[in-house]
Amino acid sequence: MREPLRYQSEGPVALGPAVRRPMPHSDVQGPGRDRSFELPQYYVDIQGVRLAVADAGAGPTLLFIHGLAGNLTHWLHVAPQFKERYRVVCVDLPGCGNSARLAEGYTVAGYAAQLRGLLSKLGIDSAVVVGHSLGGMVAAEFGLRYPKATDGLVLVNPAGFQRFPWPVQIASRLLLREALLNAVLPRVWKGLLGLVFRTRNAYTEQFIRSVEETHDPADIFDLTRVMSSLRPDFVERDHLDRLDALTMPVQLLWGSEDLLVPAKSLRRLASKLPRARAEEIPACGHMPIIERPERVRSAILDLLDM
Repeated sequence: MREPLRYQSEGPVALGPAVRRPMPHSDVQGPGRDRSFELPQYYVDIQGVRLAVADAGAGPTLLFIHGLAGNLTHWLHVAPQFKERYRVVCVDLPGCGNSARLAEGYTVAGYAAQLRGLLSKLGIDSAVVVGHSLGGMVAAEFGLRYPKATDGLVLVNPAGFQRFPWPVQIASRLLLREALLNAVLPRVWKGLLGLVFRTRNAYTEQFIRSVEETHDPADIFDLTRVMSSLRPDFVERDHLDRLDALTMPVQLLWGSEDLLVPAKSLRRLASKLPRARAEEIPACGHMPIIERPERVRSAILDLLDM
């Protein structure tokens, strides 16, 4: 029998300008950010690293982590719906969105440590951590490193839980180099955008339109640095054998037609977590948070009811 979820005080937290400062309107409306995202956005400094965050509501905390090439506004159809009963915190990972670019590069462990620092700075003892794709990988790392700060995990199409044969690992060292990515991605990014969805609906059309209208070509070079830095985490590390240490409630959710993170690998992940709940969404691609947000909201509620 699982222990009940542990929550910090449900009262509102008064945060002064020394903790967070409002994000200027020009940044809220900046490149790649969805204009319809409704939660207030701030900057928070964590040991000299500026993080862009959305923070609203009071009560048990839900921490939302976006995927590769994303930012916190990608949760626009999921996170705001919880603000009436929960404290909702969304974050741009370093190197993404409006958060700082790091000279030393990026690792999944480093991301988890920065998020732990963010919760501490915001006066939050623990949270249910919700991650999509790369964010799911970071969420799992957070749970492994900081179990007392993790009330539960919701992993949506999480990346990083595949075992790649050594030829693929060697090829990745050649292909996922920053210089090569800088040459290729500016030419193909629009085509790749079309691969993340299985079906088109009002949500996906709005998302594609928003990305195309707010795209800044310079953002590609930030993305390639993140991708090349994270290559060892994505391709060479074996995360599957560490998952027995996740003792908190876990909810897995993925689209059956994901072309980026194969459903077969996520079914294998589910088998490694026999105490977790798992759900596969038929005819859905890599971004259920946009394509089928109601299923993601339902999965979060399922975990909160565990």
